[in-house]
Amino acid sequence: MVLGDALVSDDLVIVPSEDRVMPIREESSIITVPPEWRSIRVLDTMLIASKSHTAGDTRRWTVQYGRWLDNAAQIQAMVVSTDSIDCTVQPTPKILGTDVEFFLTGGTVGERVTVTLKMTDDRGNVKNDTIRFSVVAP
Repeated sequence: MVLGDALVSDDLVIVPSEDRVMPIREESSIITVPPEWRSIRVLDTMLIASKSHTAGDTRRWTVQYGRWLDNAAQIQAMVVSTDSIDCTVQPTPKILGTDVEFFLTGGTVGERVTVTLKMTDDRGNVKNDTIRFSVVAP
């Protein structure tokens, strides 16, 4: 049986990870959740990728938030920063619909750079992510 986007069998409900709400009809309002599923952990930041960056280059990166955003929600604010002095984010990130674009520039060979992203939508939801870069020789 299908309930919204969720798949339902006798004792199993599978909800796609990008869904935040599972609609339930009145006549099927009892859901039994096994004890081992009742623990939900939310991490401060989520590592979304590990990439390489060539020292001295300026490269455009695009992060797609379309699957994370609720229907009709829009990105309201985006903050992108690095933990490096030599490898920086230039200029202010651009919001392009459900995508965010930023440029990463500089870097020293062998350096490990963590880029932190904080996206806020117009409904007050906040998503924190990180991307780790290894700076390589040209």
